[in-house]
This record gives sequence, C-alpha cells and structure tokens, in this order.
Amino acid sequence: MDVRTPHPVRITITVSQSVYDYLGQRSHQEGRSMSNLVAFLLENTVEEVPLTRGQVASRQRDTPLQRP
Repeated sequence: MDVRTPHPVRITITVSQSVYDYLGQRSHQEGRSMSNLVAFLLENTVEEVPLTRGQVASRQRDTPLQRP
C-alpha cells in the first residue's frame, strides 16, 4: 500500500498530555515539526503493519504504546 500520495489530506486527533509531550520532545530532537513527525510515524506504521480482519495485528487497541 503506497500511503505517500501527491494529495495529502488533513486529520485532527486528540492525544493524552504524555503522548503530546513525548511527540514534542522527539520532534525537537529530530529537528522537525510535530506534524511532520506524526505523519512520518503514521505512514511508516501503515506500511509496516499489515491489517488482520480490520485490526492492527501487532497490538491490541488497549495495549499501552511502547516508546524507545
């Protein structure tokens, strides 16, 4: 699945304060905007994690996000 299309679209999400803080720190360390970092992370996840019966195969919905 090629998720990098020439016509990107916008979405709005709500995240916890801890996720927001993590994204802010990581984007600052990588020298990119938070929006660019989140788009990068989502695109890579979509490309790397196959769908199984409509759900992401690698983790359940209520499983906490593992951070490096």
